[in-house]
Amino acid sequence: MKTINNIAIIYTNGENPDFVNLCELLDKNLNEINGKERQEIYAQYNLLHDIHDVWIAYENNNPVGCASFKQYENMLQK
Repeated sequence: MKTINNIAIIYTNGENPDFVNLCELLDKNLNEINGKERQEIYAQYNLLHDIHDVWIAYENNNPVGCASFKQYENMLQK
């Protein structure tokens, strides 16, 4: 774990419950902003399987942000 200015950053995988929860919160927010029907177009691209590299930022032991990479094919990640 790395700590910078009271923000702790951990490296984990896509099965981490805090990562899954942050993704669900993002989906909920995007549904509110864009409308659920419009967001469903992108749902196929936002699945959490095959996400192996995840970083989660914590402030006071609460998850506040995350980043990840998803491999789409050999040598291609987003």
